[in-house]
Amino acid sequence: MFQYAAAKSLVTGNASVLLDYSFLTAHTDSKVGFTARSFELGIFRHLKAKTASKWHLDYSKGTFLYNKILRNLLGHNPVIIQQRGMEYIDISPYKFSGCYLDGYFQSEKHFVAIHDKIKNDFTFPELDKFNDQLKHRILSLENAVSLHIRRGDYLKSKQAENTHGIVPIAYYQMAIKDLRMKYPLAELFVFSDDISWAKTNLLGSGLKLNFIEGNCGRDSWKDMALMSCCKHHIIANSSFSWWGAWLSESNGQTYAPYKWFNPDFVEFKIEDFVPQNWTVLVYD
Repeated sequence: MFQYAAAKSLVTGNASVLLDYSFLTAHTDSKVGFTARSFELGIFRHLKAKTASKWHLDYSKGTFLYNKILRNLLGHNPVIIQQRGMEYIDISPYKFSGCYLDGYFQSEKHFVAIHDKIKNDFTFPELDKFNDQLKHRILSLENAVSLHIRRGDYLKSKQAENTHGIVPIAYYQMAIKDLRMKYPLAELFVFSDDISWAKTNLLGSGLKLNFIEGNCGRDSWKDMALMSCCKHHIIANSSFSWWGAWLSESNGQTYAPYKWFNPDFVEFKIEDFVPQNWTVLVYD
């Protein structure tokens, strides 16, 4: 989603973003330190994206001598922008030159200027009956809160844990305490890939808890759709709940952990990952 949104910021007029699936098709097996993903953006009804042809990819990368000669004849030289690591890089100067993006580009800074277009592109499809009823219940509440706990793939290997780090329960307790003081009747809707851990560790929060289960695998997007219906958000260090909060139409409060990555292993600036109007909580 971040990659699409960043690319969209460089597209002019009604042109579509061209997608390169080669990494996804070449890495289909999960292993220690890596979780294989499939392309799932096709669920979004208004997405303006097309599959890049082999010619497009070869031309953009200047793969063959023919492509390099053609570039010179056309006077058009697409730029390859490679983001190494997680540092923010400004891609806006390439808006009118054409480019091939290679990286994560996990920052609102890339696309905040086209905020409304991105929200429209990421319009969710209709939910099934069960989740649709849950959606309407969430929308009926004055202060529904999404809370996301991500543990599963972050705990699969020491490498993954060292890179991402696991957000401690202290962070969630701080956010819940702040929300409880402001909105004592708020309800928490808990989403997690380790719902058993969540049930054990969130007891006694002082707010009504609703644990959301069943939206797994290809149905995982339904959790994000439900998150976006909540007014307030307590996100994990995860792009999944980041988007669940960012796509919300309510002007509520969003809490984010200050350790988006493990600072002992990865260099990053939290202001690159978290919008200015969100609350970053510092915990022990």
